[in-house]
Amino acid sequence: MSLVKSLVRRGKFSKWFDRRAAHTTNELYKQGFALPVTRRVVQHMCVSHVFWIEQDDQTVAATMLTRLEEREPVYRVLGLTVDSNFRRQGYGTALLATIDKFVGAGSTVYLCVDKDRGSTDWLVAWYTRVGFSLAYDDPRLSYGGHEIPLVKLVK
Repeated sequence: MSLVKSLVRRGKFSKWFDRRAAHTTNELYKQGFALPVTRRVVQHMCVSHVFWIEQDDQTVAATMLTRLEEREPVYRVLGLTVDSNFRRQGYGTALLATIDKFVGAGSTVYLCVDKDRGSTDWLVAWYTRVGFSLAYDDPRLSYGGHEIPLVKLVK
């Protein structure tokens, strides 16, 4: 397994962070979510952390994170994707384990899975196996009607 790399925003405004985050995730997010990641997207989504895995200088797995609450440690995973040639090899699990270590015990991590996609049932089952649970009733979390919210309290 390759080493998980990370990038952390320092300060509220960082053009360097925004450019590096977009460069690191763009191709993979276009493949996994049909969403190009630009510097402006990174700013608009308030990305605070990027975690990724490289293989031969190519990003093969990545996720972005934002901190929602200053008072409480609540983080949202803004997409987790693995290159189709590298799936089912532990890369997604490694990214989630790195997030858990980074945010620390007592933190809340949540994410959303899009409804009505071919992978929806599989993803919900996988996230449940790695410690997440459905979170429709958690008032701290925001999500759209086309999303299934999942939450995890890091131990």
